[in-house]
Amino acid sequence: MIHYKKILNKQYYSSAKRIFDKSYTDDKNYAPFSHQWEVVNFYRGNLYGIFNNKKLIGMCAWIYPLPFDNFITICDLCIDEKERNKGYGTRILNYTISQIKKTKIDTDINVDTDLKDFFEHNEFYITEDFGENNNHYRYSMCYGKKL
Repeated sequence: MIHYKKILNKQYYSSAKRIFDKSYTDDKNYAPFSHQWEVVNFYRGNLYGIFNNKKLIGMCAWIYPLPFDNFITICDLCIDEKERNKGYGTRILNYTISQIKKTKIDTDINVDTDLKDFFEHNEFYITEDFGENNNHYRYSMCYGKKL
């Protein structure tokens, strides 16, 4: 049975770290999981897990707008490599967006990613093309319909 819950606590740290580390092993641009965990905590964000029965199989985090930004940032969407291509990424992304909408913050939802096709399929559009860096092509994308 698939279910979701907040996992920003020590109980889930090692499981979340394992999934994160396997997801970003080749990405030299990514900060270590411990730093990402601290950022989400510092900016009063949330980290949601997707569970298959009691096993954490993925996660997605978001942080409130930074002082110089006017958007919420979705970060660290990761799915256990054994569970990929089963729709879990879309499910945890949609759950995360639904939780952001409950905050009633009037702002955009943004993601900085190299997963262009995945996010376009999930109603994000490109707002900035950063080009290639360390063998990764990066985009800034925003959720919703482009005006």
